[in-house]
Amino acid sequence: MSIYTKYIKTQNIEAFRRYMSTRGNVPFYSFYDCMFTSGGRKRSIFTVSSKFEKMNKKTQSYGLYLAPATMVNGLNTCRGEGACKEGCIAYTGNLSTTESQNKQYLFTVALYHHTELFLVEIVRSILECAGRHVYLGEDIAIRLNSTSDLPFYQVIDMQALCKDIQNLSHFYDYTKIPNRWKVASEYYHLTYSWSEKSAFKTVNRFDRCSIVVTYKDKNKLLKQYPGVFVDGDAHDLRAFDDSKYVLLGVKQIGGFNGMKEKRKVSESFIQSIDQVLSILEGVQ
Repeated sequence: MSIYTKYIKTQNIEAFRRYMSTRGNVPFYSFYDCMFTSGGRKRSIFTVSSKFEKMNKKTQSYGLYLAPATMVNGLNTCRGEGACKEGCIAYTGNLSTTESQNKQYLFTVALYHHTELFLVEIVRSILECAGRHVYLGEDIAIRLNSTSDLPFYQVIDMQALCKDIQNLSHFYDYTKIPNRWKVASEYYHLTYSWSEKSAFKTVNRFDRCSIVVTYKDKNKLLKQYPGVFVDGDAHDLRAFDDSKYVLLGVKQIGGFNGMKEKRKVSESFIQSIDQVLSILEGVQ
């Protein structure tokens, strides 16, 4: 295990766990039950998703899906949550299946109760992914907060991993935490996610800003303002974008397990064309 633990900042694990905690009673499962299905199949750390299948500049992205916001009792994995909470991508498409929902839930429990062991699994999986792609002459990029907004940089030495793995391009995330721009680096790219809580001054501090719109409005804005916006659905690697402003089409709630009856995308989460243009004016 030592080959992996050298990339884990064990001294920060307790602080990381406190950040997740809301002081409620977090359900406990053994590490085995978190990592293996009832049929004995090991759950993969990185989920196969169309979101990560799109490459850019011969770089393949991989993402970790955890339980969103307050799905797990006693925890909050997304402290910047707002109107996006009910319509989070964690409940869209195939992510709404029972298997995917269980995986998100159990991985989050594992991260809290078995932190170091789960972090070791993350590092091991990164090395495996990099090994597969090095033979193809491809780089990889890792997003650990696909449905969460946790400070993984506190417990994983991203710089050391990027330096030691020749084809690990960088780590990246989207965040709603205003002061997280301070930890961005050449090894960790951050995109600020605009929400109803956002302030114009915050946008200036980040390299990129993503805005959720309808697909119809996204296409209109891309056509009317070429060079101002980029299509965030073309791929997931924001570090390679040519513009600061990224438009993301709103994802629909998945049709599994009656999810559409349980969840709804908030109107305030989706920005109109006028609202998008007002953001540009406010920032400038």
